[in-house]
This record gives sequence, structure tokens and C-alpha cells, in this order.
Amino acid sequence: MTVHSVADEKIAETSSKGNQEKWQEGGRWYKLDRFGYEALAETVISSLLERSNIERDTLFRFTRYRMERMNVCGRDRTGYSSANFLKPGQSIITLSHLLKRQEHGLWPISSPGFPATKRGSPTWLTPRRNTPG
Repeated sequence: MTVHSVADEKIAETSSKGNQEKWQEGGRWYKLDRFGYEALAETVISSLLERSNIERDTLFRFTRYRMERMNVCGRDRTGYSSANFLKPGQSIITLSHLLKRQEHGLWPISSPGFPATKRGSPTWLTPRRNTPG
């Protein structure tokens, strides 16, 4: 783990509940533990997924995390980081935001990997697969 010093103005609370501090810097996303276990959980899951066949045999991709020690506002904190996973023009949309859109009737939404479906359809998170034929 490495220690990074972080200025106050870089931190944003952007999780689905608005309670996880995260920011982007130098081509990486940094997130701070709130409850003391998030960095460990994300790092362990990343490690397990790296040893799986999920990317080889499916269309799913995952973000690789590593634990970090950061000095934030004069306090040493545990957190984790990942390479920037956003492509130009993309932004983070949380599950909470998607559910609020559905609640307010703002469906359908679509993206290249997730075509639009009817409101309430249980298949709205099913990725499109290239099938022979």
C-alpha cells in the first residue's frame, strides 16, 4: 500500500447513498473506507475475479482495485483505488439513480450494451450478446 496526501477540495461524495468519499486524480479513482472494510472487500473480490473466467467467457468486465493508505485532511485513512474506468464522455450513474428514474417513469434508458426495454421489464440489465446466426 502507498500513502497519498489529498487536498480537501478533491473529495466528493458520490456513492449511491451519498456517503462514500471518492475522487479521480492522475488517471485513477480513489475511494475511502467509511465502515472499515470496503477496501478489503473490493480488493479481495478483484483478486478472485482476476482468477476467474468471467472476462474470457462472458461480456462482463470488472474493475480491479488495490488497497491504499491515504493522508486526507491530515488523517491517515484506508481506502482503495482503480484505474479510471470511464471512457471520454461517460459519467458514473449509480444504481440508486437508475431506480429513481424507474420510480419516476423515466424509462426506457439504453446504452450500447443494454438495449432499452419496456418499463418494469426484468431484462433491463441483461447484456446484449453476439450470437451466431
